[in-house]
Amino acid sequence: MNTKNLKRVVLGGSIVVLAVVFISENPLTFGFCKNVAMWGNGVKYCVDNNILPEYIRQIAGFLSFSVILLSLLTYWAKDEVFRAWWNFAKWWVPVIVVVTLFFEYVGSRGGGWGISSGLDEFVILWLLYIIFILTSLIKIVRAYWKTRSGK
Repeated sequence: MNTKNLKRVVLGGSIVVLAVVFISENPLTFGFCKNVAMWGNGVKYCVDNNILPEYIRQIAGFLSFSVILLSLLTYWAKDEVFRAWWNFAKWWVPVIVVVTLFFEYVGSRGGGWGISSGLDEFVILWLLYIIFILTSLIKIVRAYWKTRSGK
């Protein structure tokens, strides 16, 4: 697949994923809620929001939002800039997904370093997200400067 089409697929796919996450986060608004309840002040809410599990919505939402922003940074740049970022992102995003799913399915076994297990998972996942964002930005900037200087 050529780079122009790959850019479109990555950006378009991320937008579709973000739209699905948004719809699944708002089942009452979009008519997917089967069990509607009402607060004392008359505000309706969905009791059983199981269209997608919460951790799937969180992974997909954050990663697709990040990929949209990062691919927009590279969309109008030269192909080398997009490829430099994409060669990193195409393996780092699955790492984040696998680690998140691992934490979800292994369950809580207590934490390490005197911290509860939920906080361990939170710290590790945010560290992975931060590495993804910072490394992506560094790769984009370095590739951009290389293409500008002609090296």
